[in-house]
Amino acid sequence: MIRLFLSDIDGCLSVPYQPWDLARLAELDALIRDPLAPRFGLCTGRPYSYAEAVAQALDVRGPVLFESGAGWFDLTTATTRWHPRLDSTKREALAEVRAFYEEALVPAHDGLSIDYGKQAQAGFVAPTEATIEATLPEVEAFVAEHCPGFHVFHTEVSVDIVPPGLTKADAMRWVAEEEGLPLDALAFIGDTGGDIGALQTVGHGFAPANATPEVRESGVRVLDGAVLEGTLEAFRWSMSYNASTSTHIAG
Repeated sequence: MIRLFLSDIDGCLSVPYQPWDLARLAELDALIRDPLAPRFGLCTGRPYSYAEAVAQALDVRGPVLFESGAGWFDLTTATTRWHPRLDSTKREALAEVRAFYEEALVPAHDGLSIDYGKQAQAGFVAPTEATIEATLPEVEAFVAEHCPGFHVFHTEVSVDIVPPGLTKADAMRWVAEEEGLPLDALAFIGDTGGDIGALQTVGHGFAPANATPEVRESGVRVLDGAVLEGTLEAFRWSMSYNASTSTHIAG
């Protein structure tokens, strides 16, 4: 049985810098309210404020994991907590990365903006994929020298430096432990490189049609639909899977 279905936001519920598909979002909202559906939650690299807004829009009753799972927001109690592995040493290293952004990257690349809303990651966004490609080697070299063991994840519009022990894969394990669930009872849908570890950690990993090649080739179930259509497809599959599993057990 799939007890908890977690979804990324960018690339799975919406496309960055584009309007939301409100009609399809209403379909998802109706599905997750079905009493026979798995609990629905979020696991996104976005900061707290964005994740909370999406959670409120969908009335998410499952865990809302932001900054790749370093933070956990619960809409039902309006409370937030941080992963126990987020310590002062990691925060100091992230501050060093942000200073590098401010001193070396922002002055040299038009349109690059630091994501000041994040506490457990050091991230920036850019309006074009070309800017991300131009800055990525610089970032990787800095992290390798100054923050060994930290992860460099990127999408076509963003770069995030994630401390060890605070990846989305770690978030899946944290949620499973806190919720008292086996990892096999979790499902996750993601579309970029930073999602692969989580997709391979849970019992059921899904990738929308728009996922990057490395995600599509990681052994997950690749869907016909892109973005929100893919998430709707995955969630419906999960509901059907649970129904067939229940029937088999009952028989």
